[in-house]
Amino acid sequence: MTALPSLIDAPEHAELREAVRRACRELSPVSSLLSGWSSGLHDDTLWKTLVADLAVTELDDRRALAIVCEELGRAVAAVPYLPSAVLAGCAAQVAGANISREVIATLGVRLDSAPRAWSPSVAATQDNDGLRLTGKVTAVLAAEQAHAFLVPAHLDGVVALTLATTPVVAVSRGPQLDETRPFADIEFRETPAELLAVGDRARLAVDEALLHGVAMLAAEQLGVAEQTLDDVTEYLRGRYQFGRALGSFQALRHRMADLWTALSGARAAVRYAAAALDEGLADREVAVFVAGAVCTELALQVTEEALQLYGGYGFTWEAPVHLFLKRAAASLPLLGTPDQHRTALARLVNLPPADSVN
Repeated sequence: MTALPSLIDAPEHAELREAVRRACRELSPVSSLLSGWSSGLHDDTLWKTLVADLAVTELDDRRALAIVCEELGRAVAAVPYLPSAVLAGCAAQVAGANISREVIATLGVRLDSAPRAWSPSVAATQDNDGLRLTGKVTAVLAAEQAHAFLVPAHLDGVVALTLATTPVVAVSRGPQLDETRPFADIEFRETPAELLAVGDRARLAVDEALLHGVAMLAAEQLGVAEQTLDDVTEYLRGRYQFGRALGSFQALRHRMADLWTALSGARAAVRYAAAALDEGLADREVAVFVAGAVCTELALQVTEEALQLYGGYGFTWEAPVHLFLKRAAASLPLLGTPDQHRTALARLVNLPPADSVN
């Protein structure tokens, strides 16, 4: 019988967690977002530290990737780690492309694209002058920050994965719910590109990138929920009403206990999904879709509950909970909705879809 992977941080993972948490706390505290930072781009200082000093974009260990995402979620960090290191990085690795991990890249698909539920919206043509891209992709993560785009495209009736760079890409940005994770439309107009993969390999590269993205987004949302619960717990301990700490009231304690219990299950789901990807377990897709279905909804539930538990303070701009709530809400459709993940999960375990059950 195959032993289950450990869900406890190894010593090197614990060190990585502490290093990322310290960098976020020192270089990009949540208070800096509350004090008026709203450029809608990214935190350049934190990003350079993560890349140059901590080398988090060089990680191939999925457990380590999940730890970084979880800690960045705890800080609602405004860095393009998910689109660049996870999505673009995984697609490039599967395609066998050599792209510097120091370059900010992104996967040129709609942000709501789910594994095996996407299709290219760009056409590629090839002639004596090389490969060129024409078309538009809406709602691409980190489009404004990226210097390279890994773009799925139609090429002679098959799917191809191509690489284009920014000086010849038109980018347009609309309103954002979560300014710390911007997205924008990109348009290619006879844009020169490089062919990375074609056919089944190209599809596999995109599907693997999206699958890893679902797992790492789940880890990030776990971090969002964990930090939100930690913060509101501290608030309830220190806020007094009728001569008692709010956290001593039974009704509030029960609500907090329910959230803590749900978080414990979500944490196990994230840890197992990362381990299953790392070890190539047979149930890795099941594990990923379980984590994806659970964690994004839970992050929204925890942040909404916290907003109420804070009382009147929670409805002020000074309360950081609104940043976490926006991140949780904006992430709900990202890389597929929880319902899409449950549908994919049902298919994997041979259950009928929900709409077919009387």
